[in-house]
Formats: sequence, C-alpha cells, structure tokens
Amino acid sequence: MKTTGNLGLKKPDGTDIVDIADLNGNMDILDTAVKAVQDHTTDAIKHITAAERTTWNAKASTSAATTGAAGLMSAADKAKLDGVAAGANSYVHPTGDGNQHVPATGTANNGKVLKAGSTAGSAAWGAVNALEVVEDTTHRFTTDAEKTSWNAKASTVAATTSAAGLMSATDKAKLDGVATGANNYVHPNHTGDITSTGDGVTAIAPGVIVDADVNSAAAIAWTKISKTGASLADLPTRSATDLTSGTLSAARLPAITGDITMAAGTGTAIITAGSIVNVDINAAAAIDASKIGTGTVSNTEYGYLDGVTSAIQTQLDGKTTLVDYIRQPAYASTAGTAAAYTVTLTPAPASLPDGFGITIVPHAANSASPTLNVNGLGAVPLKDQKGIAYAASKLLAGKPYTFRKVGTDFLADSAGGSGTAAAGDIRAGKTAATDTGDVTGTLAVQTGGTVTPGPSAIVKAAGIYDTAITIPGVTVPAANVLSGTTIAGTAGTMTNRSNTKFQICGYEDITEIIRHPSAPTTQGLVTGKNTYGATGYIDSNSQVQFSVNNLVPENIAYGVNIGKYSGTGNTVMTGSYVGGEQVNYVLFDNTVTAASGLGSAKTNATSNNVVGRAKFSPNGKFLAVAYAGYSYNGYIIEVYRRNYDSFVLVSTLTRTKTHFVDWVHDGLIVFSDNTGELYLASVDIWGTVGTPYLLYSGTEAIYDLCCSPNGGEWIAASFSSYAVRLFHRIADNNFSLALTQSLPTYSTGMAFNESAGDLFVPMGITSNYLYHFKCSSSSYIYYYTAYSLPRSTSCYGISFGHSNNGQFALLSTDGITCGYHDGGSGISYGLYYATTIDYGYSREMGISYRTTVDGALIAYGHRGSSGDRNVLLRRTNSTNSIGKALTLSADGYGASAHISGDGRYIAYGTKSGGTFCYRTNGSWAGAYSMNSDHGIVYHKIEYLKDSYPPTIEVFGSRWQMVRS
Repeated sequence: MKTTGNLGLKKPDGTDIVDIADLNGNMDILDTAVKAVQDHTTDAIKHITAAERTTWNAKASTSAATTGAAGLMSAADKAKLDGVAAGANSYVHPTGDGNQHVPATGTANNGKVLKAGSTAGSAAWGAVNALEVVEDTTHRFTTDAEKTSWNAKASTVAATTSAAGLMSATDKAKLDGVATGANNYVHPNHTGDITSTGDGVTAIAPGVIVDADVNSAAAIAWTKISKTGASLADLPTRSATDLTSGTLSAARLPAITGDITMAAGTGTAIITAGSIVNVDINAAAAIDASKIGTGTVSNTEYGYLDGVTSAIQTQLDGKTTLVDYIRQPAYASTAGTAAAYTVTLTPAPASLPDGFGITIVPHAANSASPTLNVNGLGAVPLKDQKGIAYAASKLLAGKPYTFRKVGTDFLADSAGGSGTAAAGDIRAGKTAATDTGDVTGTLAVQTGGTVTPGPSAIVKAAGIYDTAITIPGVTVPAANVLSGTTIAGTAGTMTNRSNTKFQICGYEDITEIIRHPSAPTTQGLVTGKNTYGATGYIDSNSQVQFSVNNLVPENIAYGVNIGKYSGTGNTVMTGSYVGGEQVNYVLFDNTVTAASGLGSAKTNATSNNVVGRAKFSPNGKFLAVAYAGYSYNGYIIEVYRRNYDSFVLVSTLTRTKTHFVDWVHDGLIVFSDNTGELYLASVDIWGTVGTPYLLYSGTEAIYDLCCSPNGGEWIAASFSSYAVRLFHRIADNNFSLALTQSLPTYSTGMAFNESAGDLFVPMGITSNYLYHFKCSSSSYIYYYTAYSLPRSTSCYGISFGHSNNGQFALLSTDGITCGYHDGGSGISYGLYYATTIDYGYSREMGISYRTTVDGALIAYGHRGSSGDRNVLLRRTNSTNSIGKALTLSADGYGASAHISGDGRYIAYGTKSGGTFCYRTNGSWAGAYSMNSDHGIVYHKIEYLKDSYPPTIEVFGSRWQMVRS
C-alpha cells in the first residue's frame, strides 16, 4: 500500500486489496486537517493574509538609520537636513592655476576689469589701455585729426533756398531736364503767323497764309502778285475784257497737260486716263455707280460693302470651304497600320454621316478585319458590299477602293472581283476574276469511270471529272478490325490487348483461357477451374500474371516458398481463445523484447536530390517519393515496394516539375507537376505505375497536397493564390472540383482526420489560425470555422493519429504542440515540445502522428542548418509527457516525414540523401517504449468481428483462424 507525500494517506498499488479501515483512517486524517484550516480561517486575530505578511515584512525598523542600515531619521539628521539648501550639491572649490578666488573690488576699483598677472594664479583690477585694445574689421580707432575733418563736413540735410545742403532727388531730376547753356529768356508777345529768330527779327513763315488770312477788302495790288508762275504767265497779254467778263474764249486758252489734257485754243478737255486718284474726289461727290468701271455694279450693290471692316478677299480666303462628301466622295492615300488605316481629309469632316463616301488607296495590304479612321473621328470597320469583314490581303497596296458609310461600317461601293483561286484551281481555258485580277484556268479535264480496289494504290490523275467515278463497296466485318481502326468506313470492335498484363487472382474462381499463339491453351488450374482469356488482339508483349492477395513473405510460414517469396512468418501461436465475437477483444498478449530498437533500410533513391514528399500507401506495401529537382537531378516520382524490411524501387516517372505526392488509395496516387497541375496515376499490385492523366490544370503554384483516408473520397490542394481547392472522387479517373475556398495565405501541411469527416488547414504563416472544413456527406464539404493557434510563431503542419481518437500534433517554428479535436467545434491544446524548426527554401518539412496504446509516436523532419533534423518523439499518456525517443541517422537536411498506417515503418525524406526508412520493433497496437539500448513492445492478437473466414490480426497482418 502506497502513501501520499503530505498527509500520509494510504492508496492502493497494483493488486492491493482496499481495506475499510484504511479508508476510515484516511477520512480521520482529512477531517483533522480540514478542521485546522477552518479554525485558522475563522480566527481573525491570528489569521493574516499572504499579502499583509509581505507588506509588513517590507516595512523599515524603528531604529535610527545609520550609514550601514536603513531606519528612522534622527532629530540631529533632521536639523542638519533643514540647514541644507534645496538642490545643494557637494561642491569643492578648485585650487589649481586659473581657478582662484576673485580679489575684492572696493570703491577704488570701480569700473576696472580683472587682468591676469604674470605668475600662475595671480589676477588684479586695472583700467584697459588703448594699446591693449585690438582692432578688427568692424571696430577701428579714430584720431583727433580725423574727427576734426569729419566734423567740418556738410550735414546730410537737403539744400533749401536759404541753406546749403545735399541735392535732393527732385532737384537732380529738374536739373537734368534743363538744356546745357539755357538762359532766362522771355519770349516776346507776337500775334499772327510769324517766326521769331534769335536776332530779334520777325518774319511771316513761308506757306502759312491761306485764303482765310487775306481780308476780303484787302485789295492787294496787282504789282504785288507774282506773274512768273506757269498758270499766270500769259496774264499780261490778257485784255481787261477777258478778266472782267468771267469767261475766256477757247482761242485765248492755253494748252493744258497733266490730269486734264486740252489743246491750245480748243474749248474741250479730256481727263487723262488713270490720273484721278482718291484724293482728287470730294468726299461728298456721290459719284453714281454706273459711272465707275463698266457700270455693271449698281449703287445698291455697292451699298452692300458698307460695314466691311477688312479685306473682303482675305475674309473669303479664311472661310472654311463647305464640302459635301456624300455627293462628292473624298480621295486619300492611307497611313497607319495594315489593320487600322488612317486618312486625313482637307477640309476635315465634322462627322461621318450615312452615305459618306471616300476612295482610299491603301499604303499596305490589309490585315484581317481592317478599319479606317477619318480625321480621328474613330475607327470604322471596312467591309465588302455584303457586309463581310475583309480577310487579310483583300485590299491591295496602291489600288483604289471606294466605300460608303452605312450604319457602323464602311461598305464597298461595288462587289468587284473576289476569291483566291489560282490558275490550277480553274478549269483549263476558263477565266475568273479574283482579288489579284483575271486568272485563266489550267486545271485539266478528266474522264471518270469505275475503280476496282486492290492491294496496290490506285492513283487517279488530278483534274476536273465531268463524269462519275465508281468505287465498288468492300465488306469488312467490324469484329475483325482492331478497335480504334477504321477500314473502308467500318470502325473496328476487336479489343486491343497488346502489351497487356492479365492478372489471375488466387482467391476467386477464374474461368478464363488466355489465348496466345506462343502460349498453351490452358494456362493452369485454380480451385479446379480452367482459366479463359478474353478475345481480342494480343501481341508478343502480352503477359499472364498470377497474383494472390496479401502474398508477402511475412504472411508465408517460415521456410515455405511460394512463387518468388520465401516465408518469414511465424505460424506458431500459443494461448487459447477466451472471448466472444466482439470487436477488438484481446485474445492473447505476448511480450517481446527488441534488442536493436530501430533498424534502417535506405531506399535506392536518386542521390543528391531534394525530396518534396515521401508517403506510404494505406496498406503499407508501397512508398511513393516525389523529388523536387531544384538544381539537382531532376523532377521524378518513384514508387518502392516493401520486401519484408527493405524497399525495392519498382517504378520511376520522369516529370517536368514535381513536388508533392500522396495516395488516393492503395492503387492510385496523385502528384503535383508543372505550375498548378495535378495528375493521377494508377499503381498495380506489383507497384507498376500507369500513364498519368491530368486531374486539374491551373496557373498558380501548388504549396500542399493531401488525400482523405477513407479510400480517397477527397483530394485537397493549396495554391499560391491563397486558395484551397477540394476535389471529390466520382471514379478513379473522374474527380470533380467541389469547393474553392479563399484563405489569408497558402497552407504547407493540411490534413484530414482519420474519419475523413474533417479537414484542418493551418494558416500560421500570417494569420495564426487553424481553418476547419467539415464533410457533411461523402460528396459535400464546406468551410466550418477557424481556431486560434496555440503558438505566436508560424505553424506549418498538422497530423492526426490513425485511431480516430481526435488526437493530433502541430508543427511550428518553435516546436511541437499536441492537441485534441472533439469531432465538433471543440479544439484544445496540451503537451508542448520546444525545439527550433527551420522550414528551408520551399517550406520543406513534415510531421506524422501515430497513436499507440499509451500515447503516440511523432516523427518530424526539417531543413535546419544544424542540430537534429530527423527526429522521433514519444508521447506517453501515463506520465503526461512528451520527449525525444531517438534522433535518427538520416543524412542530409530533413524535408519530409511519414509513419505508415500500422506504425511499423517511418520514412524521412532529405534534401540531398534520398529517403530513409526505419522499422519499429512492434506495431501500433503495442505500447511503444525506448531507452538507450532496447524497446519493449506489447503485441495484441485481436479477433475481427463479422470476418469470413474468421480472422485474427497480428501486427496488422491477417491470419486465418480455425476454430471448433
């Protein structure tokens, strides 16, 4: 019987029998202890709180403070403190050179300055002598002579009429306006048209006297009139009668030249052509319009000119010419491109109305569906007269084409020649108009007839056949023609079985005969029945494969050989059947001690290549590895088949850009390729991979990929566009995109729980959330909710245990966190294992969680530059702990980790060393433990309910049980 550490309470251990006396004793001890606590609680005098105790212990003692211990302030110290000025410091006056006290001033030193002495530390008061003052550019000395000279200078006050001074700006401007040598001249007071000169003489200026200046009664003497002018030269010869009669006879008139030409002695005069100018015509002359020019312009018409403000021709030249492009189509050569012609018309049209006509000369042959843009009014399609867009090169360079605007198009004004026929396309002797002009045909005219098919090709001369050609029909049975081949119009139905592997399952009744020219008719007997092969075409590459389900060495008794396998199983079992028909009822427990702990079997992986993902098939028979290439040896998918504790490479797919791979089910894999592409490929019972076929094609990079564990009903992929896409399986070659969900970022380690009813997507890169998707049926999935992650660091992966108990593990950059999901919306976090996780170049890391009887195994790998990179942790429920079980010896940086479904094998993908596989000495059904040299595993033999024949399970393998 054990006891507790504090009160000594008794507690049973193992098979101890619980005694009533022990229980009573425990109750008495508890009663006494609880009563003491109650008394202490109710006693207000002796009970203090922990906070009060802490406060009181921190108080000072009542002793006076000393230099060595804190305490109360003494009266002496208080008096001393009162005598100290506020803010006083511990100042000590210096004693060195230049740091002495200032000497006393006194009245005798009033106004003096302190001067340094010749010895160190000496200083005395004294006056400053002129010689001691140093001049600078802004401070100069002045002598008495300079002062006297400056005092004698004029002031800066402006001069007035009563006092000398500086000249003002106004006086200077006035002086500048006075001419040099000006005098105080007073001009005499004159009247009339006279000119006064400097000598005082006045005279009438020439030419200034006009008719109005002469008094009408002046009676100017004739002698005062000059008669030397040409117009008065003959006045002396005129008679008084001539001068007084008012007229002169024509004979007395002299000849006149100039504007008017008149011969001497005549009475008529002719105005010389062109001699009358504008100034000759009086402003009020009112000359009749009929007397101007030819007289064809009337006065009314001249009146229209009234109000003209500038040259009429200039105004007319400046007016925009009005044109009508509907009645007068435009003409222009094009610019622009072959697809988009442009023209510029002058004058420019304001718009392109219906009927707008234009003839263009293309600068280049057109492209398909050309357009025309007139003066930037917009591109309008060019089409033929039928409204069909032109094909390329229909409009030839340098040729004119006329169009009319109809609706939204430019339609050709005429159909013209069309077609692309060459001479060889036209009957010999006939002509046709084409885009390139008239063409004369050269195609020969042939005669028809009957053509009888034969083994050799029959060639009929090229040309035009005016009479029919008859080819007799050929009867071809469809069953005799290979499927996918058509002969004489008959599609073949014969099944193509070339390069086919025929599989015969050993646990079924087979009734097929495989027929092949080089094989016997009867291939063998299985359960007493003949085997028959399907009819169809079979070539030399066809094979017959005999397969038996679960035919692996561990399922064959030790020392027994079946086919190519040598048995390694132990057929001896001890114990007896003690249970009824109930699920997981323990029939027998067997304890095994493992001497070596873990064994290792490295795959034959391509060396020096990054493993993007390594995954075991659900049945544990195969391992698929995707290599990410990078700068190493390329992108490939490899499939290994387990041969007892070793893995043998059986298939290799060379791809373009792989990274992720997972198993939809035991016979189908899905992998990423290129950028945003997902492919599916079948895997047969030997591990041979079929031809991949495309599942999805996108443009975004894929960052994660996983499948649901329920036979591959769901495929989930995370894309760089921050979206998760989920695909639902209808058939192995038929998946539908069921959901596209946008998320804050992409995922690198999402996973379904074991029931496949929930998908969890960690978003720890930026959002620090765990997103939850729920499958409400086998074909419907939807976003459910989101949970906060337990760590503030980035979370990159999640993995669930296989036993569907809700347990999982999260991989973060600072460690591993275990958790529990209740199947609904409840998430809780528990044990935490601290370590440093480095996600590497492309977030290459992995975590895998497998439940054991007393906890779980957790494998993880990462790209850390140092430290443990491929690690196995063990979670122990009985001690509620998590710790490192073993650091595995996989070389190279870690990139992926996966534990098989039965917990027996662990695969670690690395950056440069391929994939390493390890075997645990036991199965997931056992309690896994490990120390420095061995592990103890408890194996279970379990009866599976409703199995036929009755079956028990050992290490995850199935054995047939015989019972009475």
